[in-house]
Amino acid sequence: MVAWMRQVQVFDSAGDWMQVFKFIQEDMVLKKILMLVTLVLTFSGCQTVKPIVGPDGSTHQLIGCYYVESCYEKAREVCGGNYKIINTSTETSGDANSTNSSISLLVKCENQK
Repeated sequence: MVAWMRQVQVFDSAGDWMQVFKFIQEDMVLKKILMLVTLVLTFSGCQTVKPIVGPDGSTHQLIGCYYVESCYEKAREVCGGNYKIINTSTETSGDANSTNSSISLLVKCENQK
């Protein structure tokens, strides 16, 4: 880690930044730390909830997550119990090395009119 701290300086050109990136690629410990942080963020199942007005004029909840199970859990939490799934969608992006999927779940809480 001390070697990494020696590498970090004030950067005034793209070449300086490229040296840091090259160092990160070569430093296995730092590489493992970055991979661990990425895994934690990936598997945390980050969830977003946005209330919207549905087609019938009532409030619906638009829930975004990475795993459908976490969407279901969040919907139950937000609705305080039962809910009806109005619509779902999945978006997948990535390249040959990795892919990411995000799920959107539109729900109507059953205790709402």
